[in-house]
Amino acid sequence: MDANLIAEYLDDQLAPDVVARLEQRILASDALLAEVAAAHELLGLLREPVTVDARLRERLLTLDQTGSSAAPVSAGAGREPSDTAAEGWVNSPASSTGWLRWSSLLVGIGVCAWLISLFTDPRLLKPPAAVTADAGTGEPVVAPAEPAVEIGADVADAPAGAGAEERAGQIASTDSPAAAENPSAASQPAAMAETGPAAVQPDPVIVPPAEPVAAVDPAAADAPVPPAVEYTVLLQADNRTVLLANEKTGTWKTLLQVPGGETISATPNITNSAPFLKHSWFGVPQPFDMKLRYEEGGWLIRALGGSLLRLPADQPGIQALAGRMVLTADTAVAWQEEQLPQLPLLCGQSLSLLTLATAETRIALQIVPRSVVAEDVLTESAVTGVAAAEPSALLSALLSAKCDYDVQVTVLQGTAMLQVAGGELQMLPAGVQAEWQVVDGGETSGFRQIPSTPATIPVWMLAPETEPVPEAASVRTQLTKSLEAGGDPREAILPLVADRNPEVGLLATEVLVLTRSVDSLLNLFFEDLDEVVQRRIIDGLQAIAGSSETARELIRESLSTRLPMAEAININSLLNGVNTARAAEPETAQQLLAYLGDERLGVRTLAIYRLEQITGDRQNFYPAADASRRRDAIRRWQKWLDRQGGVLVKPVE
Repeated sequence: MDANLIAEYLDDQLAPDVVARLEQRILASDALLAEVAAAHELLGLLREPVTVDARLRERLLTLDQTGSSAAPVSAGAGREPSDTAAEGWVNSPASSTGWLRWSSLLVGIGVCAWLISLFTDPRLLKPPAAVTADAGTGEPVVAPAEPAVEIGADVADAPAGAGAEERAGQIASTDSPAAAENPSAASQPAAMAETGPAAVQPDPVIVPPAEPVAAVDPAAADAPVPPAVEYTVLLQADNRTVLLANEKTGTWKTLLQVPGGETISATPNITNSAPFLKHSWFGVPQPFDMKLRYEEGGWLIRALGGSLLRLPADQPGIQALAGRMVLTADTAVAWQEEQLPQLPLLCGQSLSLLTLATAETRIALQIVPRSVVAEDVLTESAVTGVAAAEPSALLSALLSAKCDYDVQVTVLQGTAMLQVAGGELQMLPAGVQAEWQVVDGGETSGFRQIPSTPATIPVWMLAPETEPVPEAASVRTQLTKSLEAGGDPREAILPLVADRNPEVGLLATEVLVLTRSVDSLLNLFFEDLDEVVQRRIIDGLQAIAGSSETARELIRESLSTRLPMAEAININSLLNGVNTARAAEPETAQQLLAYLGDERLGVRTLAIYRLEQITGDRQNFYPAADASRRRDAIRRWQKWLDRQGGVLVKPVE
């Protein structure tokens, strides 16, 4: 549970319905109850010094394996860290007030008191019963509690089925081998800093039943595992703008921070990038790009901003979670008619083969992850506790390749051959676009070929590779300098989101979208930012929610802790978009008009953004305008709505 949420509760700053749900959860957990009670008791002891036993202090310090327990940086005001940043602390958001800092201090003191009680009361070390799903019935089953593990013991000595790890495994439904190898990190201070003290000993949370695990064939289990294919990958990119995910720790790094990554540059090089790219998702935010080729592959990929890629372990090729790429022949390799360059493209578990039939062939690839949901309604039961998962498990779940994909292949020049999921070989001449869908990360459907023209082709497919204009180059430099400073790139760029130049804020937001930083994006949604930045935040949250069920659960749960339930339901629904059926309902129109008058800039931006998407008009409403101009625009919207019969679009007869 978030420490700031506890602080607001102790300071009586929460809405009544949020207080009721919070107290219900606190009363259900002995650990949380002890923590809150200790923090509340310490409110009357501020004038007395707090002493910590030297032996306890040494034992607590040994728990920090990272040497830092810095809190995440807020993007609120773009302030520089204070002098205390050298000690592992950072400034509070600009929107924070004095009581929040004092409350955070009190909560920290309460955590120390809770830890003291933890060492003195062995009953608190007993983990709660883990909730699992019966493989036969799918019904939740409470498993017996595991024996207590001594605080400070090596994580490797903990039972494999420890409660926190078991719950993380239910949340992280992914095909990544890193997720299966990730040990529980419930005792790590870094996890405590992100999820609050309750993450060390969370109360039982009923999660949706996991998918039944198929029985393992004994013969298959004894079969030898084929060795990983060794190959040389040559990467050409700015090592400050290529981001790598570490699913074992739940963090991101720039290529510059990885051993050997400093040798990679935007000029051609001969450094083998496979050792630090294998088994990790890597990507590049907009408007940057990167070039990648295999030494003997004969092809070259230019991946544009927003691409998330991974190197398959069993064959040379590319696995794409999301991306915009241009595929051409590698001019560094001699063209051979008898051995045409062939790119294995993996989306989920669906393998397609793209072959360049001529040396001049140029192909544009677009992969968009999506997960079709019939209904996404926020309720009390929808809050599953996903935010309390270990950072490693949460990141693995957000980067799960088991989702639906829209795949588009456009032949811009020359001729290509395409084979989708072992199907019939297709010949694709220039001016032809092939489209299909990947369902549940494996099955393919909806394959078709359609003609393409310069008028229908997206601009990025035809844009030449040129140097940016000086103004754009200056903006890029500002972002790369922040990423070069080190640390988690998600935190490094947060102050830039609120930059006076909206272009800087857009680029910083792209980093958060690429890295699936849901919590930071939601925080920024409720801050006063430029409209173009706010719209990109909305688009980013909608795209992330559409890529995985875990992301949707995380957004729902985060909203429920920030807003009263009724309002959280409405905001969650609008973030997911408004389809034609909902746009034809009078309730939708009245809800959007009401949010035009909301006191929060982000909510007003969301309302006018959806209205403009539905109607193509904004009636001169600007979210950042003064109150009188906003009221005039709202009256114009109401008159227009009256002429429309109270609906944004006419219902289909």
